[in-house]
Amino acid sequence: MSRISLNLVVHNEEERLPEFLAHILPLVDEVIAVVQQSTDRTLELLRPVADVLIEHPHYGYAEASR
Repeated sequence: MSRISLNLVVHNEEERLPEFLAHILPLVDEVIAVVQQSTDRTLELLRPVADVLIEHPHYGYAEASR
């Protein structure tokens, strides 16, 4: 059986994450999150739900963290 992985590269998404996670978590089997030096609570919101959580420098775009 196939598994569905959610892959996120985020920076300062505290305001949008709770609603997004509430909708998406029931649909995925695992969460892989790369947090680019957020200055808000993004990291804290992802910590309890991410199966893999990586802290990465903020480059201003996602490609460098993929």
